[in-house]
Order: sequence, then C-alpha cells, then structure tokens
Amino acid sequence: MSDSRHILWAQKRGCNVRHHPAAPALLVQFSSVGQSCPSGRESCSVPTTPSDACIMAAPPQLRTLLFAVNALLRKRRYHAALAMLKGFRNGAVYGAKIRAPHALVMTFLFRSGSLREKLRAILQATYTHSWNLARFVFFYKGLCALQSHIQGETYQAHSFVSAFIGGLLVFGNNNNINSQINMYLLSRVLFALCRLGVEKGFIPEPRSDPFPWFTGLVWGLVLWLFEYHRPTLHPSLQSSMTYLYEDSNVWHDLSDFLIYNKSQPSK
Repeated sequence: MSDSRHILWAQKRGCNVRHHPAAPALLVQFSSVGQSCPSGRESCSVPTTPSDACIMAAPPQLRTLLFAVNALLRKRRYHAALAMLKGFRNGAVYGAKIRAPHALVMTFLFRSGSLREKLRAILQATYTHSWNLARFVFFYKGLCALQSHIQGETYQAHSFVSAFIGGLLVFGNNNNINSQINMYLLSRVLFALCRLGVEKGFIPEPRSDPFPWFTGLVWGLVLWLFEYHRPTLHPSLQSSMTYLYEDSNVWHDLSDFLIYNKSQPSK
C-alpha cells in the first residue's frame, strides 16, 4: 500500500496523526483510537505532511536535501529566526495582494497617461507596499524576540516598542503609500481604543448605539473640509470627492450627463 493510501486509510479508521518523538521530524505516529492501524500494530510510521509525502517521489539527492531542510525548520531552537523569515514572506505576499488590485482599479479610473505609465505606477505601488510591509514584520518580530531574550520573558511593552521602532524605520517616509497605510491604521486604532476604554471602565458604556452619531460627525466634517479647506485632505480623497460632488455640477448634453462624466473631445 502506498504512503498516501496508507494515510487516507488510517484517517478513515479514526487514527490521530501526531509527530513521532523518536523520528527526525520526518515520520508520524498513528495512535489508534479504539482500532488498530493497517499493519496490525498500535502505531505506524508514515510521512508527517503532504510535502513529506511528495518528497518521497523526488530523486534521492534532492530528497535528502529537502528532508534536512524540513528537519531544520522544525527545530524549536531556531524558531524565532525562522519566524522572522516567515513573517517577511507573509508581509511581502499580503502587501502585494492588498495593493495590486487597489492600484489597478484606482490607476485606470483616475490616472492619466499611457498604458505603460499606468502599468509602471501599479507595479511601483505594489512593490513599495509589499517591500515595506515585509520589512516591518521582519523588524517587529526580531525586536520582540530580542527583548524577550534579554529580559527572560515577554511583556506588553515589547510589542509597542518593537512596532514603534519598526514604524519609524519603515513607514516614516511621508509618501502616498505610507500615508494611506497609516491613515487606515489610525481609524482602526481609534475604534479599538474607544472599545478598550469602555471595557476598562474609563469611558461610560453608551446607553444606545453611538454609531449613527459617529457617522454623521465623520461625513459632516469631511464635506466641510472638502468644500472650504480642501488642501488639508489627502489628494486621493480630493480626487474622489471632486468626481462625486463637483463634476456632477457640470454637463452639456445627454452624453456627459448620463453616459460620460465629461464631454468627449471631438475628433
């Protein structure tokens, strides 16, 4: 019976998969739950993960190398350093996933220029977001691990200090990408601090839902700022609000009233 069929058979029999304590992080033990494994013994050794099962089909030299790498990755001794690398990887991937669709839509909706210029802008925005987020996660996790190692245990202040330093190093440059990220976080932080204040008793718990009042205040302030103090708003917000509230005041005929936002130049 192949290893993959062996695993599926044991799982169907109700066997619980866990790391074998005596194996070099490559095998697992099936602990029978009221039933025996296919060999008739109480435990059987098979690859730990799907990747280990795939490694079995690789050439011998490559298989040895991959087994060694997997064994290294599972050593607790190197967990902090490896977590920094995994955090860097996740930051890069997440940053690209978040920024690429946003940059694609906003660039083709509001940015002028050739197709090449638009694609370059999308790639540049995606790269900046991905690179910055990857570096921040790397620095944050490294600084947290360093403080815990020096002081012998973990304290809440470690998180703040690590993120403070990482934020200064990575997101301290005042550009459009960093500004958007920081503004996004600010709104979430203010919400969270209000909830925390209520939980701790520093802020009286409201008798009714304050969200409608909060909504009215936010929209009242942003439209007032747009109408009378526009330069104080972020350029992307100005562009969006101009499209909504100013361009809708101008039209010449049915074409730029209903079909287009602005009249098309005659050829």
